[in-house]
Amino acid sequence: MLSVAFPPLPPFAFDALACSPNAPVIFFFENAQKNPAEIALDFRNDFFSCGKGAFPTLRNAFPQAREKISLSDEKSPLVPAPKIFISGTFANSAPPFAAIPTWQISRTENQTQISAHVFLNEEKHPNANVLCSEFLRIKEISESPGQMRPLPKILSETELGGETYLNRAIHAIGEIEAGNFEKIVLSRAKDFVFSSEENFPSETLCATLRKRFLNGNCTIFSARTSARNPHEKIIGATPEMLVRLRNGILETEALAGTIANDLRAPEMLAAQLLADAKELREHRLVVDFIAGKLRDSGLNPRFPHTPNVRRLPNVFHLHTPIEAAASAQTVSLGEIAATLHPTPAMCGVPAQAAEKFICGNEPFPRENFSAPVGFLDADGNGFFAVAIRCAKIFDGKIRLYAGSGLVLGSSPQREFDEIEAKLSALSALLR
Repeated sequence: MLSVAFPPLPPFAFDALACSPNAPVIFFFENAQKNPAEIALDFRNDFFSCGKGAFPTLRNAFPQAREKISLSDEKSPLVPAPKIFISGTFANSAPPFAAIPTWQISRTENQTQISAHVFLNEEKHPNANVLCSEFLRIKEISESPGQMRPLPKILSETELGGETYLNRAIHAIGEIEAGNFEKIVLSRAKDFVFSSEENFPSETLCATLRKRFLNGNCTIFSARTSARNPHEKIIGATPEMLVRLRNGILETEALAGTIANDLRAPEMLAAQLLADAKELREHRLVVDFIAGKLRDSGLNPRFPHTPNVRRLPNVFHLHTPIEAAASAQTVSLGEIAATLHPTPAMCGVPAQAAEKFICGNEPFPRENFSAPVGFLDADGNGFFAVAIRCAKIFDGKIRLYAGSGLVLGSSPQREFDEIEAKLSALSALLR
């Protein structure tokens, strides 16, 4: 594989490319606090699906022979390692979707880095003239991104199985009370049919989410999910990171336990959440699960004994950061991601039985919802978020998902209302 670093562009070029209707964006990730800012473009549409259980072997997608070239005038040019971008699925019944895009764009504090990564053993790999022409096209789009398309009018809104949620929640709580589970996460989904005959303006929704949620410690993401349909995507603003490996530190987090934000008394709400025995019990299940999985992987996780509160515009969550010393040479990020997914925050305890219960009782397939979405580079570093507070775009409609955790003492109506608060963040933007 040949990796070519082109002359960097100004930092604002990243924002222009992320929101331009003229840029063929297939993956986008940005988190202002954790600092991944990545765009994947492609002009040749070379994608592949990786099979079941593929996360532990993702690095095998990169050729061992790698060459680097820098066309930058900088004294110490950096040629970024190629990245494989992934949109996973909740259950193993469907394979994750992955791509090593030709064009990979990252933003640092003072510039936008642009690199191309091509497979030299393929007859159709682009020559130098093609790459330079495409770089000039990317530069042109960054300077004149074009007018963002408006979001289309919503023609209809339908909840999938909404009338059965309370019965499903009562059933799940009964299983918990019988001692079969400690926790089960149930979700709801709503379909919005939109008016435009054109493809949904995913870049506009992405730009809107960036404006509202980027400074709230959320990861804004847009990820293609189909090798056949370039317009099938999952887009969202997720507060939950699954795992990151960078500079010898592996980071993850427990995010469970929720209260709706009514915007009137945030300090009182935060104190109420920190004193809620049911929410604390739900949160502790997630902390113990993650810490146990990391210890099973030979790591020594470090985390505070009491959670803090992560404040989002519509809800507050209990949050515990967890980290461990690790390196890409001794730890496989793909294996860790596979070990942690699905966490009790989005599935339940015990995990395998809870996953089976969810797939047998929810009236819609989760597909990419609550699955890992992110990237892994050829050096073994990377970042995965959990695809929640998200929308799936497909077949002339957009489907919103959100869920909540049921434990001993849960109220079905309260959980229904909690999901409604989570869904409102995206549904308000669509309306």
